[in-house]
Amino acid sequence: TGPSAAKQPWSMLRVMPTSVSKCRRTFRKLLISVFASFFLHANIVCADTRTFNYEVRWQFVTVGTIELNLRRSPEKNSISLSAKTKGPFKFLRAKEADVISTIYRTGERTYEFKSVDPKVNEERFIRYRDGETPVVVSFRELDTEKPLATSVERDGSSVDPFYVLARFLDRTESGQECDGKYQVYDGKRRYKVTAVSEFIRTPDSTQVSRSEKVCRVVLDGSSVESAVKREIGSSFGHLRSMFSVWLFVRKNQVLEIKFETDDRSNAYPSSFRLKTPVGSIVAKLQAREEV
Repeated sequence: TGPSAAKQPWSMLRVMPTSVSKCRRTFRKLLISVFASFFLHANIVCADTRTFNYEVRWQFVTVGTIELNLRRSPEKNSISLSAKTKGPFKFLRAKEADVISTIYRTGERTYEFKSVDPKVNEERFIRYRDGETPVVVSFRELDTEKPLATSVERDGSSVDPFYVLARFLDRTESGQECDGKYQVYDGKRRYKVTAVSEFIRTPDSTQVSRSEKVCRVVLDGSSVESAVKREIGSSFGHLRSMFSVWLFVRKNQVLEIKFETDDRSNAYPSSFRLKTPVGSIVAKLQAREEV
């Protein structure tokens, strides 16, 4: 009661705008924090990795292993491969090789190759962009002093070896054939490859099955340009080349890749078959894992 009691409601009203303003600022900060957390979580959720392990055999003998990782995220897609010699072949030449091919949303592509060799550790790192000359950032090779020279005219459309595999995976998932022509530049060599779909089996509507496709990839031996001092020519030399993906001799080389799709229509290679003068080298899928 009294004059002071009558003035109290008005004093509360004068304070309210300040309180409301503080409340709004707090709410905005909370909202920003929630959205930031949501998008960060979304990036983590959208990123996935699929791992595939293969056993490599030559003439019924296990000579190596391959681990293939397919990674996808909002910023980039990458293919990484780790290969190791095994069994009797390890006594001929113990070697480990790692390759990473990455496609960024910005349009840039990178290719990284590293190998552990008893004589010297080899490495290559190259950047690519359509219509531009590939940039060789680092280059160290046992049999090659410097990388093969490049130019926009010659290499404006060149890709790395595993970019071709990435294209096959995309085409398989979209229901397209793998037919196409590519020019590859890997620092040591430049060559042309042609891909043709050999066999396709689509899922049967009457039963649960997965689609299969065989891509036959032919390297044009006459197109090979090399910075290597001496190309491998012996039978053992051919075997030692198995983890270089291609056998770089002046004859056409054939690689057959069998693709399958899983229950979510994601494509993956289930086997590789490389035909050589000393018999086929086959890598068959042994296990796969998704994260």
